[in-house]
Formats: sequence, C-alpha cells, structure tokens
Amino acid sequence: MAESNAVRFNKNFYYTGVIELTDLESNTKYEYQMAYASDYSEDEIGDLDNWEEVKTHSFRTQKSEQFRFCFGSCLRNNDDSRVGKVLKAAHKIHQENPLDMMLWLGDQVYNDKLLWATPNNSSKDDFTKLYEDFFCNEHVKNLLPVVPNYMVMDDHEIEDGFKHGADDYDDSRLHWLNKNKDRLINGINAFYSYQASHGPIYDTVPSEQVGVSFVKGQSNNQVPVRHYASVEFDDVGLFLMDTRKERGHIGLISSEQEEELKRFLASDYRVKLVASSVTFLADNHSESSKADNWKKAPNQRERILNYIISKDIKNVIFLSGDIHSHFSASLKYQDQSTTIHQLVSGSLFWPTSFLMNSIRWFESDVRFDKSIHGASGFSLTKPISETDCKFYANNAVGYVEILEKSLIFKVFRENGDVVIETQLPLQ
Repeated sequence: MAESNAVRFNKNFYYTGVIELTDLESNTKYEYQMAYASDYSEDEIGDLDNWEEVKTHSFRTQKSEQFRFCFGSCLRNNDDSRVGKVLKAAHKIHQENPLDMMLWLGDQVYNDKLLWATPNNSSKDDFTKLYEDFFCNEHVKNLLPVVPNYMVMDDHEIEDGFKHGADDYDDSRLHWLNKNKDRLINGINAFYSYQASHGPIYDTVPSEQVGVSFVKGQSNNQVPVRHYASVEFDDVGLFLMDTRKERGHIGLISSEQEEELKRFLASDYRVKLVASSVTFLADNHSESSKADNWKKAPNQRERILNYIISKDIKNVIFLSGDIHSHFSASLKYQDQSTTIHQLVSGSLFWPTSFLMNSIRWFESDVRFDKSIHGASGFSLTKPISETDCKFYANNAVGYVEILEKSLIFKVFRENGDVVIETQLPLQ
C-alpha cells in the first residue's frame, strides 16, 4: 500500500489544507485517495485503515511533446440547473486526451449574487457558504480532482465595482461612505484558502516523507504578500497576473509586478501565456475613466506593449475572461501582423436576461480593427474564426492546444459543439 500523510485543518484557513506532490514522472498516471477524521489524535488517524471504501481519484502528468488546457471565467452561482454544465465539455475533452491544466480567470464565485441588491455578505460564514456551493457543484467536483487547476481572482470574489483594488477600502472622511473592511479581509482570506492555496503563489516546505511538501505562506509571511506568479510547463510559460487587488487609481498592477512581467516576457520560453482576469488587448467603447479592464491603465499597457515590440518578443498569448463572451484576435503593430494574440473565454455560466445581457460584451461593443486606447500604433484585428461564428456571446469554455508552429483555439458549448475554431501562427 502507498504511504499516507495527514494534514491538520485550521479554522483560520476555512478548514482547508494542501499537500504538494513532488518528484513526479512526466506522462504518468497517478492515483490518490483522501479521507478525514474528526480528531487529530494519532489513534484516530491510525484507524483509517479501510481505504477500500474511500473513492480513488487519478491524474496524469504533462506530456513533454504537447500542451493542452481549458480556460474560462465567471461561474455565477445562482439557483439554476445550468450552473457549471459547460464544464462537462472540458471533462469530456480531458477523458479523451488528458488536459495539462484548467485555468480559472476570475469570478469563480459571486459574493454579490444579486449585484447591487445583495445583502452585505461579509462574514466568514458568508464566504464559507459561497465556496461550499462552488466546490459542491457536481460539474466542478468532476473536474477539479483530475486536472491541475490554477485560479486568479477578479472582482466578484469580493464584490462588483472593486475597481481600485484594496484602495477602495481606505477610510474616507465621511464614515458612511467607508466600505466594509470585513468583506475585503474575509473575502481575501477565503480566496487564499479555497483558490490560491493550491497554486504557485504559496511557498512549500518539504516534509519527512519523500515526494511530499506542505504549502505554507510566502517569503516568511503567513499569507501571500503578492498574488502574481509564473509557472513553467517545459517550453511554455504561464504568468498569472493580479489585476484586481493591486490595482489603484493609476495602474492595474504594481510597478513590482510590471517589472516581474517584463522579466517573464524576456525569458526563454517558446510560448508565453499571460493570464489577466480582465481583457488586455480588447477595449469597449466606454469612457476610459469608467473602464474596468486595461483601458483603465493606458500608460501602463502601452509600456508593456512597447517593451514586447522593442525586444521583438514572439508568441505572447494574453488570456482573459470577465466579459461573458468568447473570441480570439491578434495584435497588429503599425498595421503589420504579429504573433501576439488575445484569447477570451467567459462566461462559464451567466444567466440570459435583458438585465444580465446589458452587462455582457457583444461584438459591436469591442473596438475591433481600431487603435488600442492610449497605445500608439497598436490595434486589434477583427475576431478570428474558421467557423461562421466569430464572437460567441453565451456560456462556453475555451480550449487551447499549442503545437510547434501554431496555436489551436476552440470554444466549446456544454453539448460539445465547437462554435469558434481558429489556428494562430507561432514562430
């Protein structure tokens, strides 16, 4: 029988725990089981001998010759039987040929279920219930145990209109305007416990058991001091941005994160995936002062784009969600094509109604084939697809496969139909 290891759950971390498995072989199937005891005494842990009754899960590590993943955002948790159903498509793809990851690009939960009419959900119990609904969704439960998952945060993990990051919760001279700090503190701690703890922003400490590490804080802190990190998949790199908590009234990311992103872009990865919860290259027609995406930080975005062009960096893929629609497009510089692309996949579930659709982006809302706000010489092509559908404004999940000379992007509906499909060039 394989070795076992125990984690003690702590109330401060919402009774969650993470063990990291190390020294794994590539392209290898591994099986694992999880059980729990109500007491942490050695006697009770020792009584967990009847493992035959415990469900066995499995996963397969990455193949070196390929890289395939699904991504999406915006899984609105309301009382609707359709919630999470689109993940069936991702699970089916994985069963046919294992995915290397599932990338969740924000709004995995909605703490403001009724938007502005939502009661002030701010206690630990409120967030516990919120994440219990997410993790107990049957479609989420089928996918999470079998695929590596990476999650970044957007606004609805705290509340809609979280436009200036933590700065929104600074004290005002008018006390009645002050936002509820408990909502921010408990929401961020819940994000750490339920989403970020199994990702790369935490440090790990090896245990006495070979091949097992425990997840700890970050840089000698109990909790992370930064929410961004990079992940390596052979010749593919993934940079997970924090475009929500760090944002202020000037930029969407701190100067430290901007420099770290530039170092990542200058690295030797053949393909560089940059995950931004809000669209990086795509703007809508709203005023920049009211924008919630990178249009809100035009100077910072222009610096990053000029850096990519000046360094002649190839194969940069910006991955985003947030807008409740799906499309692919490419960056043009001085009207010349590049191998810099924007892929968008959101929503995994967003109700269809007049009110909800007023928040969704449609193709006519996006400034396709026009200059990117504040970035001289840059523009985004019209949406690209080999199907009749170029822009899909409904629930679906994105799929990416990276080949030697190209990248395949598909958008799947819950029934497995492909609504968008394109092959983008790589160099």
